[in-house]
Amino acid sequence: MRIESLACLIELERAGSINAAAKNLFISQQGLSRTLSSLEDELDAKLVDRTHSGVHFTEAGCLALVHAKAIVQEFGLMKNEIARLSEESLVIPIELVVSPYATITLLDRVMGSVSRASLLSTDEWSKSQIRQQLEDGDATSLFLYDWIADPSSHVQGDSYFDESAPITFRPLHSSRFGLMCRKGTLGNHKGSISVDDAAHLQLVSFKGHDYQQTLEGVLGPECFRNVTFKVSNRNALTAFVKANDRTGMLLDSFSFSAGPTRSEALEFIPFDDVPLLTVGFAFANDDPKAANYLNFIEHFRRTENR
Repeated sequence: MRIESLACLIELERAGSINAAAKNLFISQQGLSRTLSSLEDELDAKLVDRTHSGVHFTEAGCLALVHAKAIVQEFGLMKNEIARLSEESLVIPIELVVSPYATITLLDRVMGSVSRASLLSTDEWSKSQIRQQLEDGDATSLFLYDWIADPSSHVQGDSYFDESAPITFRPLHSSRFGLMCRKGTLGNHKGSISVDDAAHLQLVSFKGHDYQQTLEGVLGPECFRNVTFKVSNRNALTAFVKANDRTGMLLDSFSFSAGPTRSEALEFIPFDDVPLLTVGFAFANDDPKAANYLNFIEHFRRTENR
């Protein structure tokens, strides 16, 4: 008896007919009928009566359903526990250094997806400190770092540096910067706006020199001209924008879609013609722990995909 056969029985009850259940399971009606017949043979009992109006479960079929649901549920729990066990046994000791922007956007997901034994330490450095370490060849940590990516940059495969460069950068996600505001604040825009379109608004932003440098690198030095409200609390910024219809928050698309800033009352409008901001892991190629870093990154990506 296979788990798939029990899953077919459960779907048959939910769908109410062979035809509907087969469509939901992406198999033929004949295939589902054969599976059902095989299950009846194994249990030596008739499980369903087929009629023009659908299927009706017999007394034996109803009893089989109760046990089938319990078995499928327990099988799922077993798979999840085994997967967690294999993850917890994978210990890749890493010293992680994070840029301020990456702290805001991605650090919580990294911390939540790896075991405590894997992260020996975590520290936050400015982008200039991280870049200096990488360029000087003194880097002995894995860096979670944000990179302003020129679309014409020398991207090769999964790395933002060619093979002769001393640094490897493995991107995790790319974002477009734009404006988060109350719906209707900018009228009938066509999916994106220019930076000048936001010039009449009171702008808010995260506080911090490093974050300001990131925004200036993407949007230009004039982007903070109308910024009058800067704090480090994301919820406070979001509340302020929701309460004021002539206010917008400078933000990136990833933070809006994945973070607590998302709200039915708010919308995100990307800016035209600005470079992408990419967050990813960076490390020195000659670091003796480079293989560990690659294993750590792959483990994090698998966790994210689940």
